Amino acid sequence: MGSPLFDALTALGAQKQYPFHMPGHKFNRDFFVDDLLSYDFTEIDGTDNLHDPTGVILDAQEKTKALFGADHSFFTVNGSTGGLLASILTVCAPGDKIIVARNCHKSVYSGLVLSGAVPIYVYPAVTPEGFCGGIDPLDIAAQLEQHQDDDKLKAVIVTSPTYEGFCSDLKQIAQIVHRHHKILIVDEAHGSHFRFHDAFPVPALDHHADIVIQSWHKTLPALTQSSVLHTKGGRVNLSRLKQMLAIVQTSSPSYILMATMDKLRQTLEEKGHDLFSSYVPMLKQVREAVSGYDTLQLMGTSLQHHHGIHDIDITKLVFSIYADVDGKYVEQKLLKEHSFAIEYSTAHALVMLTSVADTKAGFNRLQEGIVSCARQLPYRKRPPDTTALCPVSSDSIISLRDAIYNETTEICLAKSVGHICGEWVIPYPPGIPLVLPGERITAEIVDQITYLLYHHVRVMGIFNQTIKIINQ
Repeated sequence: MGSPLFDALTALGAQKQYPFHMPGHKFNRDFFVDDLLSYDFTEIDGTDNLHDPTGVILDAQEKTKALFGADHSFFTVNGSTGGLLASILTVCAPGDKIIVARNCHKSVYSGLVLSGAVPIYVYPAVTPEGFCGGIDPLDIAAQLEQHQDDDKLKAVIVTSPTYEGFCSDLKQIAQIVHRHHKILIVDEAHGSHFRFHDAFPVPALDHHADIVIQSWHKTLPALTQSSVLHTKGGRVNLSRLKQMLAIVQTSSPSYILMATMDKLRQTLEEKGHDLFSSYVPMLKQVREAVSGYDTLQLMGTSLQHHHGIHDIDITKLVFSIYADVDGKYVEQKLLKEHSFAIEYSTAHALVMLTSVADTKAGFNRLQEGIVSCARQLPYRKRPPDTTALCPVSSDSIISLRDAIYNETTEICLAKSVGHICGEWVIPYPPGIPLVLPGERITAEIVDQITYLLYHHVRVMGIFNQTIKIINQ
């Protein structure tokens, strides 16, 4: 019968591909002990309890908060999803309102469903490549002013950095939010490494965000699902937060994850300066070497102060393709001819993730592959992909919470215009819903989905050119 998943992963491991994708450990064993099975404990004497820590877990979290500059830090063992769910449930009761950046990850909208909170959306700017840029602080200010007498409005949630490493102006956003006495939640899943080198953007905690969620496994050498929730300041109800973390997380948390997170924290504390002092120059050298090509154009610091982007994370290598091929073609070419895999491709872009676990040999392979492809591809000017991966405004006809409990019918995507969406429609990656359950499907949305499918982008919620609509 075989073991399909196990066999598939075994085959991938045997191919010796160099990974410029998650997880951030890049399969570099230097950051791990050999026998992880020895750390697979449960709650017995001496191991403490994640949901009521008084011993070693509490001590580990205390050391974590000191390293990251938080007032409190909590391990979350089901990724940033658990931290985001708990955050929204902490600050919002059913019927409360929350300002939500519309480029947030799917898990934020799941938090809206579970909490019964009512979203007020602010939309990001869009880069010419179709990526979501930053959130304009003035858009948040306008919504806070408009709802300044509404006691139901509790918080603001933004994603910074984005999957592609684009950061909003968190300093100004935090000042605006706090001036209105609201709570700022920052999904910093892709920014766990910011604290460890001044070549990176300023961490959200340094801008006094109230709750910050980080996925260590995305950009640090940690196992998948290793995440941390930090708080700062006195605005968050810690008792309620602990309660919600216990509700959304398993009662049998992985001690392998928690132990390796604690060990990584120690490594960063003791060797972080040396590790990042070696990594950043290699990264900068590669960025310089792959810059200046017409066909594969590296998106860099020129984006700062455009499209709502206040800063960029240089660990993300994002290339815009100007050639008669799409991103999937280049992705497969790099894999076949240069044996390295990237995070994801879009119609006309490539996204690669680097981390401190990357090696000189790996960077050399990346440089050779990008330079080779850039020289081989014929240049072609193309129009901008203005909304390729970014959601467009659509009327919410039924609340998100109510919509997912409605009966649905599958119909042809091309005939869905005007109907109410009954499913999350999400290009994955990056995991930002184009249309949500309860929203009106517009011609623009259908064109956007069709365009992505044509260019081999996986769109969750679309099944053989059909989409679920709510029965009316």
